[in-house]
Amino acid sequence: MNQKLQEIIQSSQGGTFITVNGYKNKNDEVSNYLVHADANYESVHQRSLKKLDELEADKKLVINITRNAWFDDTGTEHIRTAKGRTRKVVTSVVQSGEANLIMAIDKVRKGIVAPTNKGPEYVGSNSAFQKEDECYLHNVLVEKKDVITPGNYPITCKSEVSALVDWIKKQLPIGDYRTFKLNSTNCQSVSASGELFEF
Repeated sequence: MNQKLQEIIQSSQGGTFITVNGYKNKNDEVSNYLVHADANYESVHQRSLKKLDELEADKKLVINITRNAWFDDTGTEHIRTAKGRTRKVVTSVVQSGEANLIMAIDKVRKGIVAPTNKGPEYVGSNSAFQKEDECYLHNVLVEKKDVITPGNYPITCKSEVSALVDWIKKQLPIGDYRTFKLNSTNCQSVSASGELFEF
């Protein structure tokens, strides 16, 4: 990996914007990203917890959920396929105080205060590093995303609680916290502070 790329990323200070162009994810979606460099993980956590508290306290909160689920001949819902089950689209309206919403908020909160994944990529400071022919861009918050080529996303079936967890995370700063794995097969260019690296 060209040393220039690592230098561009590591020289970016907190609040600096980094542009990642032509980034292709595992589902073949190609997008351009504008991200904040060196996002402090603890700050992201604290702001996410504050927003979560606000959502939990909002007595007027109403969430419209659309998801997929499997149903057997008796009409019982499942999240996994099996013989005799039919996949259907399920829509629901969830309001503040409902049991599934309370459970979803609790799951998100536990994920923030006691994350399963821990390591240098989660504890702040510019941490671009090389691994073979790849460079990792850690600790960034997505400011803007423009999809150039839509991806081929598989249809997944989820319970209402899981769908609510996904919705809640999208409302929190932590939902925009990202790590990018950059290489010549999944990225066109990276730029910051007037410097440009093209793969």
